[in-house]
Amino acid sequence: MNKQKNESIYAIQKRRQELIVSAIITLTTLFILLVYIMPLIFGVVTSLKTQSQASEPNAPILPMDIITYEYEFEGEAGGTFKARFQPGTDLFWF
Repeated sequence: MNKQKNESIYAIQKRRQELIVSAIITLTTLFILLVYIMPLIFGVVTSLKTQSQASEPNAPILPMDIITYEYEFEGEAGGTFKARFQPGTDLFWF
């Protein structure tokens, strides 16, 4: 009985070790693949930007429109507020 128990413990340890090794290999492969594909993803995202979005130095990675709002603060002209929003999203003011 004790011999069977030891064999089952070794079998569990061996399966655990095989699982860890396969997980390490899979994660390493996924990381290398992601690094390899990153320039392609950057090219696709950049191609979706307009000329003004692509030439702006502080532009976000994903294409977004700049929306300008004029506002007043307690009866005085406050100035201009610029914000970036993704096209098609709703604006909520609280």
